[in-house]
Amino acid sequence: MMPLVKMETLITFVFAITIAGYGCRGGDMTPLQRAISKGAHTKITVRIVDHKGEPVKGAQVKAGFEKMSDHPNVKIGKSDKNGLFTASAISTGEVNYNITKDGYYYSSYTYNFPHKVKNGRWQPWNPTVDILFKPVLNPVPMYAKSVDTRIPLSNEPVGYDLKKGDWVAPHGRGEHADLFFNFSGTYKTYWTGSIELTVSVKGQKTGLQICQQDTESDFVSAYKAPQTGYKKKIRFAIARTKTEWLERKKLPEDKYLVLRTRTEMDRNGNLKSACYTKIYPPLKFDVTELGKEKGTVDFEYFFNPHRTRNLEFDPDNNLFDFPAGSTKDPGSGLGG
Repeated sequence: MMPLVKMETLITFVFAITIAGYGCRGGDMTPLQRAISKGAHTKITVRIVDHKGEPVKGAQVKAGFEKMSDHPNVKIGKSDKNGLFTASAISTGEVNYNITKDGYYYSSYTYNFPHKVKNGRWQPWNPTVDILFKPVLNPVPMYAKSVDTRIPLSNEPVGYDLKKGDWVAPHGRGEHADLFFNFSGTYKTYWTGSIELTVSVKGQKTGLQICQQDTESDFVSAYKAPQTGYKKKIRFAIARTKTEWLERKKLPEDKYLVLRTRTEMDRNGNLKSACYTKIYPPLKFDVTELGKEKGTVDFEYFFNPHRTRNLEFDPDNNLFDFPAGSTKDPGSGLGG
């Protein structure tokens, strides 16, 4: 999973290329323009660390030094006892890493050098960058499913059963409402209108919250669900005119949702146990058709029924009867 390049970095990079390509020929290029168009000496060290910040020895590292051609300069090696791997080559200022090792989740990372060149070298010369490399700890069977379905009602909450993978009765075969979806709004035209989706939970000590992904790792969530920080509902909304966005609140691509449901309390009213779920983006919602106040929802979830905070899913053990490694029901054509 490659991390997204920040938009401001991309804009600056394109701008620099434009400067290099127009109005500058041969000796008229500045050192930076020459480095961007033809490449400059590059040296960088990465420190491979696990989820506890400890160095990982023996990780296979592949470093691609980008240049203005189809194939990057690729350097391959293994991290030493301190988790370090150093490589150098000619590049145009970007280095992409892939890291693998048995018993670990695949990781990737992109480093873009600041636009500074000195004596034909990208600066800073040989920086050390930490790369997260998460071990496989304790993956467990879960109910994992991709949902793409119509919301049965509008302007009122409708319950969804994560264990059954369906709306609660009378709208489906669900029995326990783990979460509720409340859709409202419509689009008058493709460009004009507003819609919103409120996701909520009910019950003692239940809740949901938005968490940050570990975007360097294929295992993007935390190993365990948070113990605190939950709220009862989160609202998402889209509103626009022909000329501007009035509101654009979605689940960000680098975040995910964690739910705490099916709680059990002790005799003193303290949380004894619960079921935890993670929902990955995109959490999509839309109208079924223009002018209609009826909505759809699209999301992927992983429901742990074992009453632990473990969020590490075993893809070969989906508790739904889906093919190994899949979260889609092969029989329905839809996930919901």
